[in-house]
Amino acid sequence: MTIIYEYYAGSPVEFLPELKLSMAKYLENSDRAKVGTTSNPKVQWTLHSRDESKWSKMIVVFQSSSIIQVRSLEKALVEHGKKYSKNIQGGAGENKTKGTQHVYFLIKN
Repeated sequence: MTIIYEYYAGSPVEFLPELKLSMAKYLENSDRAKVGTTSNPKVQWTLHSRDESKWSKMIVVFQSSSIIQVRSLEKALVEHGKKYSKNIQGGAGENKTKGTQHVYFLIKN
């Protein structure tokens, strides 16, 4: 069980193509994937590691105080991930609207 921090900096529009390539590499050998948002990756990882899915790793890819950017990026990554994995889902997202938020994906190998 591992958390990997691979932050992309700047506007999501600028790095989305590079992030999609990175995501495709992670998904090519995965059995299942999930894209989500959180204000605290360590706590979120603890919660996910307790569920029956037995996730292999969490990759945190973006950090922003803009909930609009975070949710837009999450949606774009879920749509992109469907090209590579039949078993990808989006998270419900947190209701928190202030403070730092992160976008991550979970991989099960």
